[in-house]
Amino acid sequence: MALAINVDKNCEELKIGRDIYLRILNKAVAQTTGDIVDLEKAMNGGDWDTVQKLSHRLKGDYDNMRITDLSSVARTMNVIVKSGNINQAELTGLFTVLSGVFKELKKFCENSGMGCR
Repeated sequence: MALAINVDKNCEELKIGRDIYLRILNKAVAQTTGDIVDLEKAMNGGDWDTVQKLSHRLKGDYDNMRITDLSSVARTMNVIVKSGNINQAELTGLFTVLSGVFKELKKFCENSGMGCR
């Protein structure tokens, strides 16, 4: 999957400079690295409150940065968990997609010279 991020367009929409956007993105990537691990643990343990909390945060963080490839998957996970109609296989599939998109985001950050962690 090729992640679509137009940093210049996102900066223009958010009315912030490129350096600020990239600094925020780097911080979000660092936070998300731990969130992905925690999300997988919570899903495997059936801790749906934690899954809801983490998916909500990811949805919001990446919506705010206009990275909809990631926020849309987190949003879908969040809606499923909030509905109470939890389908473990569906959530696992979504988690796999989320993890893959996040790997692409990290690769983007590394290739941009930001040095994401």
